[in-house]
Amino acid sequence: MKTAHVTKLSLAASLALASTAMMAQRNGPDWNTAGFDVQRSHWMKADKDVTSASVAKQGFELIWKQKIDGVKVGLSEPIIVGTFIGWKGFKDLVLFQDGTGNLYVYDSDLGVPYFDKRFNNTSAAKPCALASIGAPGRPSLLEPAAAMTRPGASPYHSVIGKPDEGVPGGMNPQRFGRPPGATQPEATPGLNQGGRAATPMYTVTADGTLHIMAHGTGNEYEKPTPFVPAGSAASDISSVNKVVYVATLQGCGASPNTLFAMDRTDPAKPVVKQWKPESGNILGAPAFSTGGNLYVTTTKQMAALDPKTLNAKVMSNKGFASTPMIFTTADKKEYVAAGTADGKLVVMDAGTGAVVASAGEEQKTPFMPTAMATWDAAGTRYILVTDKTKQKAPVVAYTFSGGKLQTAWTTTELEAPGNPLVLNGVVFVLATGEQRGSADPADRAKGKPAVLYAYDGKTGKALWNSGTAIAAAVTTSGIATGSGMLYLADSANTIYAFGFPQERQ
Repeated sequence: MKTAHVTKLSLAASLALASTAMMAQRNGPDWNTAGFDVQRSHWMKADKDVTSASVAKQGFELIWKQKIDGVKVGLSEPIIVGTFIGWKGFKDLVLFQDGTGNLYVYDSDLGVPYFDKRFNNTSAAKPCALASIGAPGRPSLLEPAAAMTRPGASPYHSVIGKPDEGVPGGMNPQRFGRPPGATQPEATPGLNQGGRAATPMYTVTADGTLHIMAHGTGNEYEKPTPFVPAGSAASDISSVNKVVYVATLQGCGASPNTLFAMDRTDPAKPVVKQWKPESGNILGAPAFSTGGNLYVTTTKQMAALDPKTLNAKVMSNKGFASTPMIFTTADKKEYVAAGTADGKLVVMDAGTGAVVASAGEEQKTPFMPTAMATWDAAGTRYILVTDKTKQKAPVVAYTFSGGKLQTAWTTTELEAPGNPLVLNGVVFVLATGEQRGSADPADRAKGKPAVLYAYDGKTGKALWNSGTAIAAAVTTSGIATGSGMLYLADSANTIYAFGFPQERQ
């Protein structure tokens, strides 16, 4: 393991972070699943320092980078665990998963390893050549996370139980960022045992096994359970209401294009159900409505599934190009957005599947909306799209109002753009630099070094970019954010953290 490279940051200054007052300011909703929430919005609503004005000024930069040795296949989009008291003091953690399910957990402030969780997968089927790697997951609420300073915080307790009892249960709730007035989440036997350091994280290893671990230690406090066929290309992991979901994607394993759901209401007797679409290849992880239904897109249709039975209703027989994204407007109407194979962005009524609005016909060059984000600014709903199949493509922002989509702004073309992310009204997007056209990350890594860009979310004005800070293309990872920092991993298995250095002093 190589030593972390830290810019403008001394260890002594960093250790000053271990003050309760500082931690209280920095706590916020966690990035628990790919796309931040199970609606897949890619929107962190608030941050006390990151704004369009602050990012436009000098100071937002590379904070640290760390090379990880021994990674298999590549690294995923990370998930983020906000401040908790662990065995090494106050910590924020960033967690990456590799292509075989191994976990690499880092102190997100200092860029130093917190722990690794490497599994023995020598008997597993050979992993696939993956266009992306599914992110690990943690339990998520169905309500989109609110912009709160310390959502759901409770007094801290030790996570050490009585002799021979293991990790105690029912001590602290999970921190989700509940909207004001929302009820406390129900304690889940076996899934939220212990304090903040013991709330669960999930990974699916190459042998198809679901592992349930405490994020503060990596200790497995439930028995690993067979979940999907060995060697499957697993999607990002979702966990909602005691059920863990993952889709197996096209091209790998004994049962591709299958959605698996493991009900862990009784951890001693988990129940696994599965669903296969009527037609087409599943495009990725499902998105969830606030009522609990999950939406899955394939290359031939979109279906809405009951979360417990997986009984499905076909919502559309269009050919889709993106996973779905759910959002709710100010009038409490819920919509599902997705990109189609014929180059359109469609917004559909989440209840009926009726197309409410579409856009994309105005694009002068072929453009498939394959990656999306959404955010709301004072009642104006924005939807961001880009094309992850193209070597060069812009990010296009639409406003959705009165049942119509209108173009708000368009960036210049980026080199192999990734999925946009919105942090407090600032749009971040990675020009991955990968050489597209192959499913093999090694071939795609022969492209250009990646560059991270920031834009004003309302106007599209370019605010900042990372220049030459990233040394290689990004092939299997996405970007995620927590406590004002952005994290990603390149094809050389180096992870990067960008932010304001004064936050760590």
